[in-house]
Amino acid sequence: MTERWSARWLRSGVQVLAGTVLLVVGTLGLWGEVGRARTLRVAHALRSPDTRPDPATIDATLAERAWRNASLASQRDVLMAAAWISAMHATRLHRTGPLDAANAADTIAADRLTGLMADGPSQPLGWYLIAEHNLATAGFSNEVTGALRLSYVTGRFDVRSAERRIAMLLRYWPLLQAEFGAELKSDVRTLVFGQGYDLTNSRLAYIAHYEAPAQAQRLRQTLGEVKPDYLYWFDWEIAQIKKGLAAKPG
Repeated sequence: MTERWSARWLRSGVQVLAGTVLLVVGTLGLWGEVGRARTLRVAHALRSPDTRPDPATIDATLAERAWRNASLASQRDVLMAAAWISAMHATRLHRTGPLDAANAADTIAADRLTGLMADGPSQPLGWYLIAEHNLATAGFSNEVTGALRLSYVTGRFDVRSAERRIAMLLRYWPLLQAEFGAELKSDVRTLVFGQGYDLTNSRLAYIAHYEAPAQAQRLRQTLGEVKPDYLYWFDWEIAQIKKGLAAKPG
């Protein structure tokens, strides 16, 4: 009887040990696949710089993703996605034209933003979109700074809002630094610790190169104060942007 129990315990121990080994091997394999996938992404970016999206494409992609995800979300999420898409579309038309299309887009954006804020004023991204829309339609004003201030009041650590506010703060830094000087570092910290590593460096690099090149060094300094080990990849991303632009015909 004792020998039978010993054999049974031995078999159980061998099975547990085998299962543990398989689990460890599988985990290491998955970890290796993640590393290989990351290496392939970097290699692809190096070989094909034209595939790297510009800021307008990033905004459009984020907005479309928000709209798709909203189909299974709350009514407020649907309103947010609709307002985001329309506000970005109106802003883009103001930069590129034609004027009649921009004016029509303004009306749609204003209606959707009004509906969003009527559903609830605690919308940090909504207040940012209002500030951006006011900038596009009427230029810099007290309404812009008021909406920006409410964006911080309702969502200082909201990742999506922080990502967009960084660009606005830097674009209008001479006008905003007196009132929002500390908010830049707060938003960079929110993005660094609340978003993925790749997206953080890519997004900050795009902002520095495309949206606020005059304040690129200020953004780099702020990132260095928050997360010094990100600076290497921040510089690498900017180098890839310049490489891609240099490779384009004309």
